[in-house]
Amino acid sequence: MSAAATYANWKAGVLGHVIGDGQCVALVVNNPRSYTAALFPGVSWPSIMGSVDGAKDLASKGNQYLTWIENDHNNPNQVPEQGDIMIFGATPQAGYSNQFNNPYGHTGVCESASASGYALCQQNSPASGAPANVTNYPWKYRPCLGWYRPNVGGNPAPAPSPAPSGQTITLPKTTGPWHLYVEGGPYNPNNPADVKGIIDPRAFQRDLEYPIVASRGNGVYTIDSEDYGRGDLYTNGSDVVIG
Repeated sequence: MSAAATYANWKAGVLGHVIGDGQCVALVVNNPRSYTAALFPGVSWPSIMGSVDGAKDLASKGNQYLTWIENDHNNPNQVPEQGDIMIFGATPQAGYSNQFNNPYGHTGVCESASASGYALCQQNSPASGAPANVTNYPWKYRPCLGWYRPNVGGNPAPAPSPAPSGQTITLPKTTGPWHLYVEGGPYNPNNPADVKGIIDPRAFQRDLEYPIVASRGNGVYTIDSEDYGRGDLYTNGSDVVIG
């Protein structure tokens, strides 16, 4: 199921309700009724997004579940898609109309967006304590740091680039298990069709080293495995060694 389709189903069940502790983050992550729980059923929220002090700290934490897209404030044609998770910075901030003192930032799910503004599915805004709602905003209301594109439903993988000759990736024996995904993605660990196999260095009690065939960016590397053939490893934020 695509992120947009999952979003539509999830939204129908949360609108008008206060989710979790009522903070904006609880609507998106860290709650059984959050958006990421609907996107990735059965995956614990710390695996999707670690604990943060405020919504703005969710930025730039892309992983195998979510691809981070930094907002280019000078490009009006760069807009999020329905189902993307939007992250906003603290307010007030020069150049933005929201004068509410909020050092923690804000987050929500994109309903729609254009060069002039966006509609956001959110809670705890536009008023403190507000239940889940969809509200329209101009881009100059609060600073958008960027958005996450969920890696579900056939979202395109980054285009590969050849790896430098002789470059390898080492999976330490203390890590794993690792999902080896179909080359080119999508990278959804909950969809058996996307996973070629599981690589677990702990089962061998030694580090596992593979030549890198190509780098797809955002911590995704194409390798040739002994048991499953060619596939992609998603390593962003992990302790793998590239040499």
